[in-house]
Amino acid sequence: MLIGASISAYFILPTVDQVGQAESAFSSLLWISNFYFSLLNIDYFGIRAENNIFLHTWSLSVEEQFYLVWPILIIVFSTITKKKSYPVKILKVMLVAIIALSLIVNVFSTYTNHTKVAFYMMPLRAWQFALGALVFIAITQCSTASLACRNTASLGGISLILISVITLKNSSLYPGIYALSPTAGAALLIWSGHAGSGERTTLSRLLSHPICRYFGNISYSWYLWHWPVFVLGAHIYPEESATTIAMIFLSLALAIATYHIIEKPARYSTYFFPTSTSTLIRSGALTAVLLCTAYIWTTHLEYTLDNNKHSKYEQARNDQPRIYDMNCDDYHRSSHVVLCEFGNPNAKKTAVIMGDSIGLQWFSAYEKIFNNKDWRLLVLTKSSCPINGESIYDDVIKREYTECMEWKSSAFSMIQIIKPDIMIFGSAYYYNYTLEQWEYGTEKVLQKISPFVGEVYLIRGTPVLNFNAPTCLSKYSNDQDKHENCQSRIEPEKEDPVWKAQQKALQKYDNAMPLDLNRYVCPEGVCLAEDDYIIHYRDHKHISSTYAHALAEEMRVEMRRAKQANTSK
Repeated sequence: MLIGASISAYFILPTVDQVGQAESAFSSLLWISNFYFSLLNIDYFGIRAENNIFLHTWSLSVEEQFYLVWPILIIVFSTITKKKSYPVKILKVMLVAIIALSLIVNVFSTYTNHTKVAFYMMPLRAWQFALGALVFIAITQCSTASLACRNTASLGGISLILISVITLKNSSLYPGIYALSPTAGAALLIWSGHAGSGERTTLSRLLSHPICRYFGNISYSWYLWHWPVFVLGAHIYPEESATTIAMIFLSLALAIATYHIIEKPARYSTYFFPTSTSTLIRSGALTAVLLCTAYIWTTHLEYTLDNNKHSKYEQARNDQPRIYDMNCDDYHRSSHVVLCEFGNPNAKKTAVIMGDSIGLQWFSAYEKIFNNKDWRLLVLTKSSCPINGESIYDDVIKREYTECMEWKSSAFSMIQIIKPDIMIFGSAYYYNYTLEQWEYGTEKVLQKISPFVGEVYLIRGTPVLNFNAPTCLSKYSNDQDKHENCQSRIEPEKEDPVWKAQQKALQKYDNAMPLDLNRYVCPEGVCLAEDDYIIHYRDHKHISSTYAHALAEEMRVEMRRAKQANTSK
């Protein structure tokens, strides 16, 4: 799978998107991809791990890491029980202790903003492995379980799994307590199918059908193939509704082929692996060759990006305001307010910029406008935190974003003390608010800041592309029609109602004015990823810092127009 998926990625994906694939392939070969993906998602602006063709290898890494620790636990257990007459009881106690400790830490981490650690790290998943060991002990010690008891257990197991299928959502905090249901369900199913003697359970008879057993045999291969096929398929056919079904059958076909051609011969053939020693040596040699290949792939990509036109697209990905290198944004970690200061600290006039990452994508333009000795420029920013008086649910931490509300409250208090001459605030338009919440939430913000600020400007959220700009530009870098291929039309039915609701709130305050630059970003309703000189977007929703700087004069003009229109009201 690693070889086939890597070769496919090399020919299908743009060069700038291959670096992460090569790095994850390398970490997968070392059985540490769970660490790689856990760290990858910490970066708010980074490429999401879900776009990586080797994301699913995290579970294999966790499994192999547990197998490294398990022998140590067995040695410790053997030492403790060497002279004991009841070793199985001690083993049970040890397993229960592992389950309790690992599960408690897992649940605690899940609900204290460490969900990625709880999901990817082996020690926090050890309770599931230990439960499997307990099930094995229960099977070996309970050979008299009645058929009725086992049927009940199998029904309970399948019910728990179905409950998980129905109740688990993208917003669910997983693993945490949500992992209990599918794990317990699987344990009950395994026990009911093996415990006792005599007649098999109804579910066991069903699962023993040759068709079910065949799918069980190829399930590992299917697991290996399904994710790279889905990711690469979505890249080739991003808009096709039939892609999912086609990818299911393609991954199944690959699973069947590799099971019969590679997996089955490798497991049972004495020609390729005649002894345990030869198996270890040949497997190690193959892994070493693949590691070298992954390293060469990564090095080649880095050299290519450094020495040809693709490098400008990679640079565009990182073309973000310098405030993020200065730790002005504390992200989701806390409600602490970080006030970053620019310009003349002793200036007579002060401008405050407040917003999420969309509001602050314009920082280079703000800095250019207020770049003289008369102005002090202050920045207050928190990513994924809309400048709105209503609370918000956050999909990353999967709960109400209380830190955002606390941060805004502290920031508003700070603004009331500073009393700036100008304040510009703004957010993305796609937060999950109703139109009433957009209007009244904006009004709540203005109630807190308007009496303490000379001029207030609300900058409109910019349109979202239906593609990643650097990725698209790299893909069509040799195409004369790349501008046509890498453009997106705005969706006024989504954007306009939000902007109108916000403007209603602005109209209630004499010093509050709208600031709309979208006609420059997307002239005539068409958003280009790049013109002849500048890459406009650094991903699918943030404009590049270079492009924001280029629009500074347009922003200055729009601020002047907004002020004139407000004066003539």
